[in-house]
This record gives sequence, structure tokens and C-alpha cells, in this order.
Amino acid sequence: MTELAGQYAPHVSEQDAHRLADLSDGSIGRALGLVDVGGLELYAQLMSLLHTLPNLDVKSAHTLADKVSRAGADEAFQTVTGLLRWWLERMILFAAGKAAPNGEDADFMLKLANQASLESWFLVWDKINTLVAQTNGLHLDKKQIILNIFLGLENTVRSAR
Repeated sequence: MTELAGQYAPHVSEQDAHRLADLSDGSIGRALGLVDVGGLELYAQLMSLLHTLPNLDVKSAHTLADKVSRAGADEAFQTVTGLLRWWLERMILFAAGKAAPNGEDADFMLKLANQASLESWFLVWDKINTLVAQTNGLHLDKKQIILNIFLGLENTVRSAR
């Protein structure tokens, strides 16, 4: 997959190609789609926000929410919410002993997973999926949905303390 990324997106570094392979679960089409929408930058912003939990950096949350909620940013919204749900799913599977994370996410996943019960993580993941589905179906305010998602994550970690 990394060779194909180099062929179809020669401006992508080898390190970024490996990250894209991970984020896309090895799908070249999805990897190139992530390149097109700035998925690596969005993922970095997403992870930076997650690393602020349990004390969410609200200003950065607003910055990300503004970025993915403006007119014409539908793909960015879908990318951020898709990557977040994908990451949380991996963390839940890891916490349940069903999968092992790879690379740089492993230590952080373990740290975050241990801050709340498996049931709490599943419930917040389910709520995020519902919010995203409702946003698309009911044309809800995307900025508010992003903020609600991150506040929900913060509450999950804080309530477990």
C-alpha cells in the first residue's frame, strides 16, 4: 500500500504513507481520499485534542469545529468524525482484549481506555455514531455536533474519576 501511495501521491513522505496505510486499513482508495481532504492534518488535530482529555482544550475544539463545519467542508467533517469513530472503535476493541493497537497509538490508547469503563466507552462511541447519523439526516449544526462529541468524551473520562 505504501508503494502505491508513493506512486499516486508522490508528495507524501514514506512516514506519512505508513500512517495513511494504518488510517485507511490498507485501502489505497481510502488513503488517497485522506490525502485529498488533508486527512493527516485532520487526524493530527484530532489526536492533539484527544491528548488534552480529561481537560479538553475548548479553544482547540472550537478551532477544529470551525474548520470542519464551514460551507464546503462536508468532506472534512466526514473525515474527522469517521477517523474519530474508527479510532474509538480500535481503542474499545483493545480495551476489551480483542485487538492490539499498533505503533504510536498503543500507549495513549491504553492510558485513555483505563480512564473509563469499557461500557462507558461503548456508550460514548454509540452516541457519537448516532449524532453523526442525525447530523447527516437532519442537517444539524456540524460545529455544535463536533463540540458535543468532544464534551461527551471529556465527560466520559471525568465521570470515571
